[in-house]
Amino acid sequence: GTQSVFLQQASHLTNGVLVAPTPLEEEGLAQILITHVLPDRQCRALLAQSVPHDVDFRAACFLTSQMLDRAFVCSVCLSIFHR
Repeated sequence: GTQSVFLQQASHLTNGVLVAPTPLEEEGLAQILITHVLPDRQCRALLAQSVPHDVDFRAACFLTSQMLDRAFVCSVCLSIFHR
């Protein structure tokens, strides 16, 4: 499936880890979490991690989730809209 653009951006900006297990890997979810989430930053540097993909930093419309180059921002709630 497709990964959330918001989660990609958040994990990139916080130097975090974004793990999207495949249906086959979901059976070993505890092992994935222990391997990717539990170790601190120093230990993570020593572990084999997946290579981060290119992150799309464009904004996404709040209603349609459509990626936008230009958008309108609500001045009250700061939501992004395509029109």
